Amino acid sequence: MGKNKFNNKFSNLESTENTQKYVKEMYDLAEKHEKRSVMSFLAIGIPIAVILIFTLVQMISFSVHSSKNETKQIASKTDSIKKDTAKNQPSSPTKKDDKKATPTVTQLNTRLFDYLKLSEKRAVSYYRAKQLNNKSEKGLASIFIAQVLRDNGYKIDNSVINTASLVKTLQKDGWKIISDYKQLQKGDICFTTAHGSSGPPAHTYFFMSWVKEGKTDSAYVADSQVAEYNNTYHTRNISSTTPTKEKFSFFMRKQ
Repeated sequence: MGKNKFNNKFSNLESTENTQKYVKEMYDLAEKHEKRSVMSFLAIGIPIAVILIFTLVQMISFSVHSSKNETKQIASKTDSIKKDTAKNQPSSPTKKDDKKATPTVTQLNTRLFDYLKLSEKRAVSYYRAKQLNNKSEKGLASIFIAQVLRDNGYKIDNSVINTASLVKTLQKDGWKIISDYKQLQKGDICFTTAHGSSGPPAHTYFFMSWVKEGKTDSAYVADSQVAEYNNTYHTRNISSTTPTKEKFSFFMRKQ
């Protein structure tokens, strides 16, 4: 009886060991199978992923390249259309000079006007002109005009000391004589002529603005007549003659 119990226990122990061994083998097999599955997946998956990435890159590259080509083609067609349109467009007829049209204000005019608006600038030019005239105020009109031009970067010789030489010098430099006072613009150089005189202009000054827009009888001017007006900036008759002042004769403007 005791022997049978021992044999049964031994048999059960042996069976348990075999079971554990079997289970271990199964785990090992499962683990190996899992590893092989992973390796197989990697072996197959990686090349496929590489192929997919490469294909995607190629597609993107092709798309970008195609887009650039399309853009170039569109730009080329647009340029071609513009050129054809320009060729087919009738050319504008050349406008003839209109003597009655108001001349455009030049950059020099603008510079002169902006300079003469400032009393301190006028004072500097007046002082320099007076120094050139042996510190005398007499016969200073043309010298003052020439000095203002020099002070604004315009080259004009110091030998310009009267209206005759001033007109001659400006004409030589391409300045135009205009007799219509309605065309006056800020910064124009004006001249007056004594009634019945065929000689050189009697006086010269810078036109600054009309006293009243639309009325041409009086204007603000800048000149050297400080002794009379106590200022280099004052009003002056333009379209009408007064007992003491000649009316406007013509003005000059750089063309």
